[in-house]
Amino acid sequence: MANTLKKQYRTAGWVMLWISISILLARILVGFISFPAGTHMRGAFFSITVQIFCLFLIPLVIYCVALKKPPQQIMTLSGFKRTSPIVLLLSVVLGVVCLFVMSGIYNAWMMLLEFVSYNPNAGVGGGTPIPITFSNFFIAVFISAVLPGFCEEFATRGVVLDSTKRTFNKAITIILLGLAFGLIHQNIRQFLFTSLMGMLLVYLTIELKSIWPAIIIHFFNNLTSLYVTYATGGLGLPFGSWIRAINMSISSQSAQPLIIAVGYLGAVVAFFGLIYLMVLISKKRLKKQKNLKVVQDNIDMTQHNADTVEFKPSLRDNAAYIGAIVTTTAATIFSFLWGIL
Repeated sequence: MANTLKKQYRTAGWVMLWISISILLARILVGFISFPAGTHMRGAFFSITVQIFCLFLIPLVIYCVALKKPPQQIMTLSGFKRTSPIVLLLSVVLGVVCLFVMSGIYNAWMMLLEFVSYNPNAGVGGGTPIPITFSNFFIAVFISAVLPGFCEEFATRGVVLDSTKRTFNKAITIILLGLAFGLIHQNIRQFLFTSLMGMLLVYLTIELKSIWPAIIIHFFNNLTSLYVTYATGGLGLPFGSWIRAINMSISSQSAQPLIIAVGYLGAVVAFFGLIYLMVLISKKRLKKQKNLKVVQDNIDMTQHNADTVEFKPSLRDNAAYIGAIVTTTAATIFSFLWGIL
């Protein structure tokens, strides 16, 4: 068992190193490719390439070859297991609420960065703006919500989570993989809120015994952001006029800080309330299934809970992880310096 876990742990480390280096190289190489349609085509090409190849297909192949398991077993090992329909429904709501909670964190983080003379527009060209059309909206949903929701979760909450939670306790696992999710974006602007979002999704995946809630939360968080962007941009989406009115009232100089603060506090309360409710429902469901002895997978999961340390990794075991940390940290720091210099 220990040797199998060690192999899985090392393999996940090499996958994380691959992801870190490949994303960095993709960022560099895409700058040398000419896209006549404008800069938004550059971003679309980069996102599709990174999501499909860097985060999903190649890692899946590495896991299958190194661990000698078929894709179906790799997906099961990654947490693709059934969970409560109610939990999935609550995940939709939590995904929407997450956008507003994380937006507040993002804005505070940007204020801090700008306070130290960081320029968020450094290195950003004037390129062709993306036309606000329904076709572009659906393309954006696929590129920025569907692909990240599935591929990023597989890469950062899949096999690597299974091996990490059996090597470290729950708190360390949540912190490590949360920070890894933030660093993988290799962008100082995204670092704080993606790290916190990563910690949340790691925690929920451990507690809910399934990766599907994290995928749904990730998808609806990104989808809501796109929906707000296109609705306020003039696209005739349902509730678009309401969203534009709310956005204008918040952005106006006459906006009441107290009302905004109360609204944000309400979102935070709903945020933690939904998390508590989802975990409570999941635990009751798992307890009932265990008592009835109808789901062997859930019984097996109790034998490998997140606080059980099964082996202590050596420096050699952590070598690939260290390489991934160095690569992503250097890229993130550079993105900060790029906005300072």
